[in-house]
Amino acid sequence: MNLQEGPKCCLMAVIAGLLAGVLAVTGTALSTTDSTRLRFDSMTLSEPQFLTGAQGGQPVVIWGDLRLPATREERFPAVILVHGSGGVGPHEERWADELMGIGVATFILDSFSPRGIGETAEDQSRLSLGAMIVDAYRAAELLSTHPRIDSKRIALMGFSRGGYVSLYASLT
Repeated sequence: MNLQEGPKCCLMAVIAGLLAGVLAVTGTALSTTDSTRLRFDSMTLSEPQFLTGAQGGQPVVIWGDLRLPATREERFPAVILVHGSGGVGPHEERWADELMGIGVATFILDSFSPRGIGETAEDQSRLSLGAMIVDAYRAAELLSTHPRIDSKRIALMGFSRGGYVSLYASLT
């Protein structure tokens, strides 16, 4: 096995595991031309609001960047990439490239920029994990309406703080 085969084999195993955990949601239909930056409604909640299901969060429009593989597949599995405390950067871009290379659509979710947050590394209280979980579910809801995305194969993949979001989003 050469060096390039090793990471691809590992990546395939990771993706297979990710795609087994599906987020099934519904939403407003998208058209096939929606393949760049997509904006959608979300909510900024504190941890106590999120954990207790309390009302009163702050509505916000956030976004993510959707990329579809350049293949002739009718419908693609998709992975929502959830950034860490530093926000969206080269790390998420690299994973999007790798996933696209194996035929998986990607959606790089940006929970910080639309809220005017640059990073949370110095102060994690700038945005609750609960708010980022809501963002992830709203992103999955949006993607599930895209005619090129297989709504039964949408997964979350998070990095650092985004890893917590992915883990907690899988719990009931």
